[in-house]
Amino acid sequence: MTAKTSTTKPPTAHKTPRKRQPTAPPEMDAPMTAPEPEEGTLPSHPATELLAYQTDLWRRGVRYLDTLCERADNMLEHEQAGKPPLLDFDYEMLVDGRRLARPANYALLRITRVGEDCLEDCLDETRPPG
Repeated sequence: MTAKTSTTKPPTAHKTPRKRQPTAPPEMDAPMTAPEPEEGTLPSHPATELLAYQTDLWRRGVRYLDTLCERADNMLEHEQAGKPPLLDFDYEMLVDGRRLARPANYALLRITRVGEDCLEDCLDETRPPG
C-alpha cells in the first residue's frame, strides 16, 4: 500500500507591503552630538549623581528624625497634662459587641454631643444624612 502525498502548497499568509520610511531632512545629515548642558546645571557625572543622592538621603533622614522628635514632644506634653481624652463627646450605646451571639470587640454608638454642640441642634430630620 502506498501513501498518497499532496503536491499542493500550504496556504501562506498575505504580507502587507512595508511603507517606505521618509528620508531625514537635510539638516539631519550632520552627526548627532549630545546637547549642551544649560547654564547653571552640572553635567551628568556618576560622582555628581552619587553626591546628590547622598545629600538628598541625608536631608530626608534629618527631616524624619525631626518629625520623630516632634511626635515624642507631643506625647510627653500629653502625658504631663494627665492624659486627657483626645476625643470629647457624649454617646449612647446602641449595640454592645460583647453581648452578641459571637462576641466582638466593638460597639455601635450614637453620638449625642460633641464639644458644645448637641445632636438636636445639628440634626435636621427633613434632610438625608451626608
